[in-house]
Amino acid sequence: MFVSIALIAGVTAVGWLWFNRLTNAPNASAPPDLMRSAYNAFARGDLSAAFSLARQRINTNPADTSALALAVRALLYRSYSEYDRAADRQTALQLATEHYQAAPTDPDTLAVYAFALSMTGNPAGAAQAAR
Repeated sequence: MFVSIALIAGVTAVGWLWFNRLTNAPNASAPPDLMRSAYNAFARGDLSAAFSLARQRINTNPADTSALALAVRALLYRSYSEYDRAADRQTALQLATEHYQAAPTDPDTLAVYAFALSMTGNPAGAAQAAR
């Protein structure tokens, strides 16, 4: 019984660490300083700098979905932070849509696209994209 519980706890811990690394860490193929700076700016609440740095990464590597996710999140969070900025939401949706159209079967791109749809007031479209 103890071995079974320890095995389940170990698998759960490894799974949690793996998921946490995927969702919070910069892409390993990204230049470490650029994406590290972007994630640090996001963590500090400097959403403009986070977007700018993530956008630089997207310009050099359009297939980097972690940079896309960070750029879209920074724009969407910034659009709601101090005052309502609909232009940021539209830019985030446009960025996500462009990447979705370029890679409609990539699950990470679909997730970013669904998030952008949801945050811009289209929950039905977000649910359809998520499905």
